[in-house]
Amino acid sequence: KIESSDITPILADTDTNIGIFYENKNIIFKLDQESLEYTLPFINKNIHVACVYSVNTASIYIDKELVVSKNISLNPFTNSSISFQAGPTQNSTDKFLIDDVAIYTYALSQNKILKYIN
Repeated sequence: KIESSDITPILADTDTNIGIFYENKNIIFKLDQESLEYTLPFINKNIHVACVYSVNTASIYIDKELVVSKNISLNPFTNSSISFQAGPTQNSTDKFLIDDVAIYTYALSQNKILKYIN
């Protein structure tokens, strides 16, 4: 449960602005200057989040469901390295747990995401 209103890296590189962030009940998938947001209808339960970038599309899946997708025009991966971090939040009472992180060098299809979750 994150109560801070500040943007929090869930699994992200804050220097390159790439990854999954949380802010004000929103999951945010950032790809440099492009971003995609989804407002969670709940905040007090465990969720499975999958973010996918494929050539010119960014997508967010929550608990097996595609909740938002967007065409993007920029290639966010022009850097030579990336350093993911989890947290910190600005509020000492905030808590979140990341379990079973997987990063692929290719975009997973919706069917593969469903198989991975099951």
